[in-house]
Amino acid sequence: MKLDREKTMRHHYRQTSGRTSQHIALVFALALFLDAAHADAANLYWTTEAPSSGNWTNNANWIGVQPTAADTAYLGAPNVSQPARATNAIAEITELGAICNNLSLGSASGGEGTINMQSGSLQAVNYMFIASLAPGTFNQYGGTVTVHNLDIGRALVSPAAYNMVSGQLLIDELELGIFGHGFVSQSGGSVHVKDVFEIGAYSDVSSAGTYNLTGGSVVLSNGCSFVMGVDLKPVSVLNIGDTNGTGTIVEESGAGIALELGYSSTQERLLRGWGTIALTGNLQNSGRVEADGYGTDRDLDLSTFSGTTGLSDNTTDHGWFAQNHGRLLLPSFPVSSGNTYYWGEEAGPFLVNSLKMLFTAGSGILTGVLYAADHALVPPGIVSAGVWSLDGVSGSAGHLWVRYDDAALAAIGLDEEDLKLWQYNGTQWVELAATVDPGTKRIAGGPYSSLAGFIAVGREPRGTMITIQ
Repeated sequence: MKLDREKTMRHHYRQTSGRTSQHIALVFALALFLDAAHADAANLYWTTEAPSSGNWTNNANWIGVQPTAADTAYLGAPNVSQPARATNAIAEITELGAICNNLSLGSASGGEGTINMQSGSLQAVNYMFIASLAPGTFNQYGGTVTVHNLDIGRALVSPAAYNMVSGQLLIDELELGIFGHGFVSQSGGSVHVKDVFEIGAYSDVSSAGTYNLTGGSVVLSNGCSFVMGVDLKPVSVLNIGDTNGTGTIVEESGAGIALELGYSSTQERLLRGWGTIALTGNLQNSGRVEADGYGTDRDLDLSTFSGTTGLSDNTTDHGWFAQNHGRLLLPSFPVSSGNTYYWGEEAGPFLVNSLKMLFTAGSGILTGVLYAADHALVPPGIVSAGVWSLDGVSGSAGHLWVRYDDAALAAIGLDEEDLKLWQYNGTQWVELAATVDPGTKRIAGGPYSSLAGFIAVGREPRGTMITIQ
């Protein structure tokens, strides 16, 4: 089976890159074993040419008969020597019992494969490839899809997409963006991932994955690996929510799922939007996390993670952000006098808009929130490049370091040497004495009599100014 062999080789390469030629020989031996193991299986091709479509369970739409659990099904696999194969194939699934071993949509150059699923069930026992060598699309409006490995975007073609409106999608492994750009757009239904959830799944300069979650839910099982950007090269984007609605990402009870946004600050990793990602493992941010309210006061709630970490080699544009009325909620944590703590970091601040705090007084559970400047809860009267609220620590006092957003300073026409640190006292913004270090992009000062309420970096507010030493 060609599809099995290629998939096995790719997985082996990812896990053993740089090892000896003996390992390479082993993978070829394994590929030959897979061929032998599937000797009784058939390669079955769709015959009905678009714009006409046909039902999966109608034998007349296949060369031979509809696939069984041992067969590989191809939609959109033209071959000049076999004219019965449809170039542009559109299959409809409306009944229970559709099954195959492997499924390939867009299987040969010049072809295109599409499945429209209204109801019923489909099981791909082994792999489902969407856009193997040509455009491929799966549209799910209902029913249940069960697949071991869902692989979207193996080639530099478009579309390479899974569009989910309703129903259930049950996956062991999701790999989004292999050699091309793979897309998932979910506006409803539920996606259950057992083992691997990878957005940007391969070490290739052309690899990219985008998951748009505007409705429904993604449920991750115990032990699932959730990674945005498997290696140094692929682009990875997770958009949660839009103007009209959002979805949720949750875990099975007690699963403790972590989220890794890449491994290096040179990678392009973006988590953007609003809604709740209710995971309880660690959140490693080596990219950009943007709370975006799309014009309405809304939260990107990441508060259930056990903690946050980043990388010390951060570049200017990686970190935490809030825009368009968005508000970013990160995990709360206990603090006590005499100790140093970090919000959005573990030993920084390196990531943009992360904080370092040394408490000289106070104790409690610190809750930090990053606001878009146009959020309705931000007190008026200041032109800011970053606004936070710090709450939950009784009698807090101490020192504060802020890794400011130098790109945001340029947007409001403020030079770094003119940057100031501000605190809202309940009636007006007051300046906190602080020093700017343009080299590290930090502004710091203290001790301050309070580390509570709204803190901001930006330009002098309109009206009366008070300076606190």
